[in-house]
Order: sequence, then structure tokens, then C-alpha cells
Amino acid sequence: MKILIICLLFLVGANVYAETTHEECTRVHDTALVVMKMRQDGIPIKKQMDVVEKTGGISNKGSGVLVEMIVEAYETDQFQTEKYKNTSATEFANKWYLACVKSYK
Repeated sequence: MKILIICLLFLVGANVYAETTHEECTRVHDTALVVMKMRQDGIPIKKQMDVVEKTGGISNKGSGVLVEMIVEAYETDQFQTEKYKNTSATEFANKWYLACVKSYK
């Protein structure tokens, strides 16, 4: 659990100003993957929101997408088997990557 939270902090706090579309969307994908894996592992939503709050605040404009991502993850069912947990996380990350790429067209 601590490793996932540290990864989320790293992904949230990274500087994305000079990145290419692929690099930025890869970061979005990786963040979405961590968010959904935490959700599937039963980490309470409050813990993820606490991370957002510590890195700039939930009401911060830049945190809006991350908050939306977390809320969407917790609106998804939590699965019991590793296979379905992994599939759910992968599909969630792919969805966010695709949305990111489309936003640059």
C-alpha cells in the first residue's frame, strides 16, 4: 500500500510542462493505473483524496483531473480475483490514455 501511495505522489507531483503528448498521456495512464489498483486493493477513497490534498489541494485547478479520475475509479465495482482486478485497472488506464491522446487532436 505504501508503495502505491508513493507512486501516486510521484506521478501527481511530476513536472509535465515540457513533455510531449505521448509522455504526458503516459503519465496520465500510469496515474490511472495506480489509482485503480489502489481502489481494487480496497484502499479507502479518503486516503487517495488525502494524497491529492497534500499535493496541492482538492479544489486546486490542476488537481481537478486527478479528483475526477479517483471518483470515477470508486464508481467502478471492486473485484475479488486478481485477474479481474488487473483487467479493471488496465482498462481504466487505457481509457484515460485514450482520452488524453484525443484531447490533443
